[in-house]
Amino acid sequence: MVSIPHELAAFLVEAKRRTYAGLDDDATVAAPPLRGSKQLEHRAAPYAYRDIYFGIGFFVGRRACLGMSASFGR
Repeated sequence: MVSIPHELAAFLVEAKRRTYAGLDDDATVAAPPLRGSKQLEHRAAPYAYRDIYFGIGFFVGRRACLGMSASFGR
């Protein structure tokens, strides 16, 4: 089994809480680059989290968590 560092696990819990279901708050990206998608982001050094999804009732999406040395393009 893979062991996740405690600080990364804590970051992921916080990121998922702050980006849950598109609360239309500061985590929501106003103009996501993928037309028709909803994009949410959370950053807390040294990590960044992005959740992109399509749909409401039934949806498909992708989540990514990167170290700050990687770029989200902003």
